[in-house]
Amino acid sequence: HKPLEGVLHALRALSLMDKTVVFLSNAPRRSRPLEDQLARMGVERNLYTRVYSSGEDAMGALTEEHRGKVCYPLIATIHE
Repeated sequence: HKPLEGVLHALRALSLMDKTVVFLSNAPRRSRPLEDQLARMGVERNLYTRVYSSGEDAMGALTEEHRGKVCYPLIATIHE
């Protein structure tokens, strides 16, 4: 719900050094909702270059590698 102590200070210092900051997340969501979440936590948009998530990667794979192909969702049921 809020950055760990010192994170904002570190991000600001990296920004002053003109460093590239990329947040990498395994969240299944696209990057935009994660950017919104960072904003709600007080992480200013100018403190990072990009947010990249597994959800964004999945969407990219579906739209780029599978363009024009039919994709079927697979639903697995485990019976014990």
